[in-house]
Amino acid sequence: TMSNLFWVHNGCLYTPLIDRCGVKGVMRDYLIKLASELGLLVEEGRYKPEVLNGADEVFICNSLIKIWPVTRIDQNTFSIGSMTKNLQQALHKDLSC
Repeated sequence: TMSNLFWVHNGCLYTPLIDRCGVKGVMRDYLIKLASELGLLVEEGRYKPEVLNGADEVFICNSLIKIWPVTRIDQNTFSIGSMTKNLQQALHKDLSC
């Protein structure tokens, strides 16, 4: 694994704990901090893959790709929503300084 997963559901940003999956990455930690600074609710936990079926937005991240929106997983399609776009813009602004 070289990326971490985030998804949005009902205005909350979710990401799995990394004790069983994912990578302890700089970008993951940075996005959690940035989202909190933007006033977004961020929840870390243990989730079953099925939670993605109800997601409003999905993206992966790492230090190379930054935020990469996911638009399809199997038969489920996702829009590139406002939270993903806002985080991309805030991240771009922070990294440009």
